[in-house]
Formats: sequence, structure tokens, C-alpha cells
Amino acid sequence: MTLENLKIKDLHLLSQMERFESMRSYARHLDIEPQNLSKKIKDIEKAIRTKLFERSTHGITLTPHGQIVIEKIHRILNEIYNLDHSQNQPHHFSKEITVCSRGYLVDFLCPYLIKAFKTQISDTRLQFLDLSPETTEMAGRKNQLSLVYSYNDIQLGKNWTHDKLGKVQFHYVVKNDHPLEGAVDIRDAKKHKFIGFVYLEKNKLISPALSKIKGVDLIKGFDAETSVYTKQIVLNTHQVGLLPSMTIQNELNMGDLKVITIKGQKTLTRTLYMHTHLDKVSSTAYKAIKKASLKAMSLLDQY
Repeated sequence: MTLENLKIKDLHLLSQMERFESMRSYARHLDIEPQNLSKKIKDIEKAIRTKLFERSTHGITLTPHGQIVIEKIHRILNEIYNLDHSQNQPHHFSKEITVCSRGYLVDFLCPYLIKAFKTQISDTRLQFLDLSPETTEMAGRKNQLSLVYSYNDIQLGKNWTHDKLGKVQFHYVVKNDHPLEGAVDIRDAKKHKFIGFVYLEKNKLISPALSKIKGVDLIKGFDAETSVYTKQIVLNTHQVGLLPSMTIQNELNMGDLKVITIKGQKTLTRTLYMHTHLDKVSSTAYKAIKKASLKAMSLLDQY
């Protein structure tokens, strides 16, 4: 391959590479063999006489020269897409980014995302949705969403990339004047009501039984679908709720809520993922969103 033989699809291939953690994950996204993708990248590097990526057992990273080249490629592709737009064809990237998650985004991640957009990508509008996992997956596969946060590595289709943002701990929380305090015995905990979970699936209301703790049945209180409702129930009753750490920071700081632990019970931990639609979110927006999300996640380590 020579420089003259480079095609737009080759530039697009390079422009998306930095979004993936490894050559293998990008190859899986493209549905090709990793060795074929690696050879293609090396051929392009040879054609432009520049090493773009450092490869290691930890993944791939841009070289300093690679960063410059990729930024130029983004400008070239944007010019091409703007040319298409001027001819009454759709622009490649929308000026609206539709963000979908459950309630935990509202109190925690949302402020950081808004700040990132105001300072770095102010020409883009944000739309926030709170959808059930079933609706989210359906909308994602229909390409109706731009950005999705979830506790599951859901597969939304070939146009999506997935980033692990980090681990989120779940805590049992109660109102500040609740009789339970600190580390409690299961025999004391079972005297109080625990908030259950409820959701709508295929037009049917589902309310699963509470999971046993150390083999002990718990008394079920109110049901809630999202952490927003669960938190309000906890704040206004003496029921016990299980909430992700990111949703209770303000209330803990203000002294409205307190965390309790049940002796012998392991802390529940789940991984938070960020799913990005490659054709709806520009590289600039993607970087700003991911940076803001990781900054928010880093604050969880302080609690």
C-alpha cells in the first residue's frame, strides 16, 4: 500500500481505533480476525511512514506522532462529512447526544457531563432519558440512543463500543434516626423491612422475592424500580434500602442517611459500563464524556 492508495475507509478505520482498549476488541467489533486488522494497520503506518500506535500486552496507545495524525484525520473526515451535508445529505455526527441510564446518573454523573459539555463541546445538545434495561437495549439496537450507562456489558450492535468505567459498591442505607447502627447482626436486621425491586417486562409487572441474607428471610417493604425511588423511601420511612454508592454521597455528607453493614455479609459490587454509538458521537465528544465519567468515578474512592 502507498500513500496514494489510501481510501476514506482506511482513514475511518484509524479514526475509530483509539476508542478500543485492544486490537482484539476492535477486531471483534469489526468482525474480522485480529491478525488481519493488525496487518492492515501496519500497512497504513508503512504507507504514511509513521508509527501511529504502541502495542503491548496492556493494549494499544497512540504515539505522539500518532496523536497528531489522528487529529488531522478527524479534521479531514469532518470536512468530507460537511461536504456531504452541504449536498443535502445527513451529517455524520448529530448535534444532539441522547444519554440513557437509570436514576443513578441524575445525582452523580450528570453534573460532570453537563460541565464537560459546557466547556469542551458546547455546540452539542444533551438529551437525558431514564429507561428500563429492556427498553434501553431495544432502543440501542434501533440506533435511537447515543450514549448508555449500565451495570451490564449489554450488546447493542456493531455500531457500539463499550468502556468499563470502574467498580461501584452497593450499601445498605437507612435514615439518620433509624435504630440500626454500624455493623448489625442479621437477627436485628430481619426485624426491619427491606425495600424490594419491581419492574415492567412485556406488559407484566414483576416483583421478585428478596434475596436471603445468610439464609434468613427478610421482611419486604415497599417496591421501587429505580434508585431515585428507593432513596426517597429510605428518607421518608424506617425501611432499609440497598443503593449504589454514587447515589448517596450528598445525603451521607449532609447526615440525612447512614450506611449500615450486616455482619458476615459481603459488599455487593458491580461494574459500570459506558456504551457509545460510534456513528452518533464524535471523537471529541467521546473523549470529553469518558474523561468526565472517569473523573466522577474516581471520587467514589473517597468514600
